[in-house]
Amino acid sequence: MERHIERALKAGATHDEVIDVVFTVVGLANHALYTSVPILDEELEAAGVVAERTAPSPAYQAAKDAFIASRGFWEQRRDLIAELIPDYSAALDRLSTEAWRGGPLSPKDRTLVCIGIDSTVNHLFEPGLRRHIRNALGHGATAGEILEVLQLAGVIGLESYITGTQVLFGRE
Repeated sequence: MERHIERALKAGATHDEVIDVVFTVVGLANHALYTSVPILDEELEAAGVVAERTAPSPAYQAAKDAFIASRGFWEQRRDLIAELIPDYSAALDRLSTEAWRGGPLSPKDRTLVCIGIDSTVNHLFEPGLRRHIRNALGHGATAGEILEVLQLAGVIGLESYITGTQVLFGRE
């Protein structure tokens, strides 16, 4: 992270833009839940275990409406997450929409960040990747810009190599 922030600042990014990217990346935390929580729910049901669920509340509906207003879409898998872990869901929804309600990044640039998130080898989230590519194109992104993001995200697997060699050989 330190290396990437240093490079971004050296390339001309402002402190506020870096913070905006960090807040935009918060949405990454939900994606693992989009797969794991439905699997847990299915396996609990198969085992005859009834998970405690919370009915959607006015606060949940307000968080959902705010998400849609700031992000322009809603991932239906969020509903199950909100039923099973409502406090976590509400907090993450508030945090993950913060950057979208303001900040220096344009909607196009923020959407390109989302493409980078959804295309990494350790995260690959196809529904989000497709949605964000469509949104980026709608914001005027070119195929070349999207390909550049995919290329940058494609080398994320090198991070463990870089970190491992730094540990082995010391920071140089």
